[in-house]
Amino acid sequence: MKLKFYISLFICLLSISLVAQEATLKAKVSKNKLGVNQRLRIEFSIDKQGGDNFSPPKFTNFRVVGGPSQSVSQSWINGKVTFSQSYTYIIQPKRKGAFSIASASIKIGGKFIKSEPVKVIVLDPVEIPKNPNDPNYVAQQNIHLVAEISKANPYVGEGIYVEYRLYVSENVSVYDTSISEAPKYNGFWNQDIKVNGFPVKMGKYNGENYRYIVLQKALLIPTKTGKLSIDPMRMDIVIGVPSGRADFFGNAITKNIRREFASTKKIIRPKSLPLEGKPANFAGAVGDFNFSVALSKDILKANETSQVQVKISGKGNLKLFELPTVETPAELEMYQPERKERVRVNASGLSGAVTDTYTVVPLYKGKYKIPSISFSYFNPKEKKYKTIATEDFFVDVQEGKELITLDTSSVRKQEVISTGKNFRYIATKTNFITAKKIDFFKSNLFYVLFLLPLIAIPIGVFIGKKE
Repeated sequence: MKLKFYISLFICLLSISLVAQEATLKAKVSKNKLGVNQRLRIEFSIDKQGGDNFSPPKFTNFRVVGGPSQSVSQSWINGKVTFSQSYTYIIQPKRKGAFSIASASIKIGGKFIKSEPVKVIVLDPVEIPKNPNDPNYVAQQNIHLVAEISKANPYVGEGIYVEYRLYVSENVSVYDTSISEAPKYNGFWNQDIKVNGFPVKMGKYNGENYRYIVLQKALLIPTKTGKLSIDPMRMDIVIGVPSGRADFFGNAITKNIRREFASTKKIIRPKSLPLEGKPANFAGAVGDFNFSVALSKDILKANETSQVQVKISGKGNLKLFELPTVETPAELEMYQPERKERVRVNASGLSGAVTDTYTVVPLYKGKYKIPSISFSYFNPKEKKYKTIATEDFFVDVQEGKELITLDTSSVRKQEVISTGKNFRYIATKTNFITAKKIDFFKSNLFYVLFLLPLIAIPIGVFIGKKE
C-alpha cells in the first residue's frame, strides 16, 4: 500500500510540475549560413506534454528531403522535471538569398502556440566530397579555431587583446588538444592573460550555435604604426566524429581522428598619436591615469633623510613609459629612485600603479624649493592629451651647517708681477736645439778595441814560452 501511495504521489507531483510551466515552441536550425547545394536540419520542440495538431511551416524557397521525424524525452534531475517533444525536418534551399522560415504551430491546452521565424542565408555552392560522412570533412565542418581581437585599429600604445577560441558543434566530440605552434606577436608588447580553467560556453559562429572554450588570451600593445600581423595558432586535435553507422542499441558509432587546425592570420593597423596638442614632456603614456607627488617630511635637520614619492596609477600602458624625474637644488643630495610596480594584466589592459621613491638628504641649513613636476598622457577614448601638474614643494632644514656664500662683487683682476725666481710665467713657446750625437761604430775607440785582441794574443803566447 505504501509503495502504491508513493508512486501515486510521484506521478501527481510530476503532473503538477509539467502543468505549472508555460509551454513554448522553439525552432532551431543546424546552421544559419549554407551553400545552395547543402542541407540543413530544422527542429521544432515543445517543452510541455499534451501538444497536438502540429502544423509545420510551408518551407517556401526550400525543399523537404527528409522528415518529419518525431522524438520525445523526459527527465527528472534534482527535483526538476524536463520534457521535450520534437519534430525534425531535413531541408535544402532552392536558390541563393536571405530567407525566413515561417512559424510552426501546435495546439496545447485548447490554444495554439507558434514558434519564432528563423532567418537563413543561402550562399554560392560549396565543395562537397563524394562521401559526406568522410571523417576529415565532418571534422572540418564542425570544428573551428578562431582568433578574436578586441580592436583592429588601436592607437600606438593602446592596449587590445586577442582571444583564441575553439568552437565545437554538437555533432562531434573533442578528446585531446595540444598547441603545435604558438602565435607570434611581432611589433607588439605582449603578455599572457591568465585563463581560469576551460569552462564550456555557448556562442554563435557564422550565425550557428556552437559550444566553445577559450584556449588562450593575450594583451597586446602596439609599439609602432603600419600593418602588423598576428600569425596563426596551430593545434593538433583528437576528434570523435560520427561514422554514419549505429550499434545494436541504435547508438551512433564514432571514429577518432587526429587533425591539425589553424586560426586565420589577423591584421592590426595601429594609428599614430596626433601631433596637434602634443605636450613637450609627453613620454608615450597612453590610457587614463592619475598622477601625484608626495614629500614624506618637509621640516628636518641636515643629514636627515626625506622621501619624495612620484606615483602614476590608472589603466593603460603602465610598463612602457618613464615616470617624470624630480629636480632638486644642489644643497639637497638626491639618490637614484627605487621603483615599485603593482600592475595587473586583464582583458581591459594593464591597471595598477607604478611608483618611484627618491631619498633626499639636505647638506646645509636653509629653506629649499623642489620645483613642480608635470605628467602628460594621451587618452584614447577622449582622443586628446591631458597634463597633470603638481605644486612646488619646500624643504625647511632647521638645524645644520650654514651655507657660506662668497661676495664676488668686490673681486678685481690684477696684473701678475714677477719677483725673482719665486714665480715664473707659464712658458708658451719652446726652442729646442739638437744635441750633438757621436756614433760608436767606426770611431777611434771602436778601432782600438777591435785591434787590441790581435796584439795581446801573440804577446801572451811569447811570454808564456819564455817562462
